[in-house]
Amino acid sequence: MTVTVLGECKFRGDASGFEVYNSLKSKADALSRDRTVRLMLFSASGFKDNLVLFAEENGIILVDLDTLISRKPAPEILPI
Repeated sequence: MTVTVLGECKFRGDASGFEVYNSLKSKADALSRDRTVRLMLFSASGFKDNLVLFAEENGIILVDLDTLISRKPAPEILPI
């Protein structure tokens, strides 16, 4: 199985929310016809609680600063 991973990175002072997800999702929808796609969001300031819950329920991978600098284990990209 081939999986296309699409991601978006944010480095700003506040936690990322649905505006970041919606931006990535619209790009993925335009690009990913007939493909298995995994979405990843990276944020130095973390993520808003409602996005974390949505991501857990929908298989979206969230990577915060603690994960980037190896304070927390990295999420698995597969299985989807």
